[in-house]
Amino acid sequence: MLLNAKVNTEASRCFAMYVAKNLDEEKFSTDPESAKAAAARVALLTPVAKAFLTDKALEATVDCQQVFGGHGYIREWGMEQIVRDTRIAQIYEGTNGIQALDLLGRKVARNNGKYVTHFLGEIRDFVNNMQADHAIKQATLNAADTIEELTTTVLNNIGERKNEINGCAVDYMHAFGYLAYSYMFALMVEAANGKEGEFYTNKAKLADYFVGRVLPRIDAHAQMVKAGSDPMMNFDLAYFDVPAS
Repeated sequence: MLLNAKVNTEASRCFAMYVAKNLDEEKFSTDPESAKAAAARVALLTPVAKAFLTDKALEATVDCQQVFGGHGYIREWGMEQIVRDTRIAQIYEGTNGIQALDLLGRKVARNNGKYVTHFLGEIRDFVNNMQADHAIKQATLNAADTIEELTTTVLNNIGERKNEINGCAVDYMHAFGYLAYSYMFALMVEAANGKEGEFYTNKAKLADYFVGRVLPRIDAHAQMVKAGSDPMMNFDLAYFDVPAS
């Protein structure tokens, strides 16, 4: 549980810094093409930064609360306050479900996956040129292939299924988030490569844990996206009526 929290914390911080760097490049770059490319990355990644990071943040706080056992809900230790405070982050500034719709509906489908294609190109270019010999390389390339396949699948289905975006948005966003995390760990592993000290060694170890114990979740979300919206839309509205008491 503590390693799950550590994975989420380190990857989230790195991703937030990455998005912030692109915001700066968009605003201050003297190269119009670089500024335009940065703006596209910011547009694509903003809903991921808001929704996926806060979903994982709550997950991390609950994992940490579990470590306290039965004392996890007692005010004296402070964890219950952290859990409650983190929960609001999934709601304000646009609930995470709405952020997922923004990602898939506006940032992916509206431009036929153009932003995603450029982001995947950046990831593959970086990973293929890494000097570090680490499992994160192939894992990240596999995750990029997964997102490419999911994007193509959804774009092909939305013409026939009008509810496809609504039905797949949340799982697509989570799958995309795990790809983003994998890219962040690739960046960290490469930065730590060849450096001595426990700090750098632990970066590689945590990346190992991410590859083996966290990143496989992308496959579950991928399968749910591929199932499409039909399993949801097969119900009549009357199924959700609440009987009068």
